Amino acid sequence: MNKDASFWESEQKWECDRHTCYNCSEASAFFCYTCKYAVCPRCVYDSDFSQVKGRYGFCSTCLDIVQILNEDGKGYHYYYFDPYSPEGLFESYFKIHKKEVGLHSRDILAAKIRACYSQNNNNKRKREPEEETENKARKKDEDSVPLPLCDAAIVPKNIELLYLKKGLVRELLKQPESFEEKVVGCYVRIILNPKDRRSLHSFKLMQIQGVKNLPNGESNDETVLQFADVPEETSINNLSEEDFTEEECEVLRKKVVSGQLERPTLTDTEKKAKLIVKDRMN
Repeated sequence: MNKDASFWESEQKWECDRHTCYNCSEASAFFCYTCKYAVCPRCVYDSDFSQVKGRYGFCSTCLDIVQILNEDGKGYHYYYFDPYSPEGLFESYFKIHKKEVGLHSRDILAAKIRACYSQNNNNKRKREPEEETENKARKKDEDSVPLPLCDAAIVPKNIELLYLKKGLVRELLKQPESFEEKVVGCYVRIILNPKDRRSLHSFKLMQIQGVKNLPNGESNDETVLQFADVPEETSINNLSEEDFTEEECEVLRKKVVSGQLERPTLTDTEKKAKLIVKDRMN
């Protein structure tokens, strides 16, 4: 509501945005399930609102997030958002509200298709006649309703999908032609101080950024891994064979949040997980 304590002690009038149209400020009649967005009957067809059931539906912003949550990871259980971020709290709320109002996956998919269709028609009316042919060609590509690009949360359940222990890395190295494609982007636990392996602070959870000296039959140089925030190249011998800890995952998450490391996207995480799933199961 963005009001401090002094507002409630004053005689100022306050009206909830949900009761007025977002476009023209007239009385609203259609409402977003998950936010205060609302529109009147006159504006509903030209607004960023997709009707689902009766007077309720989703605004375009909420629909994009809800569509991601509706995908269910396509075979993998992702935590799409940091549980303590606004998006993470939205996810928790939506799972509860979805059951309360009886929403199903087919309802959300239908809403997204209607939104794309409506947007395409609006664009068609705005464009010049000579561009109509181009517009029809683009609509064919929009029928698949692709997922919006979104970041993956840095939480243990997501990291586990791409976590490689030392033994698995060595097995993957037996196929050097596919080694780099499979391991770059995955996570490993490296030993920072090999002489003190019992120390809790001697391990670090890292994402592999590059590979050097792959076996090719012509060189005996040792294959090493490269990381974004470690200047030295790391030998496979210095990888851990044990599971990473929640504390190590939290250190990694803080580096991503602060911008020291690039945040992985859901698309990249899913592609990599599918690429190495058979190797991880063997």
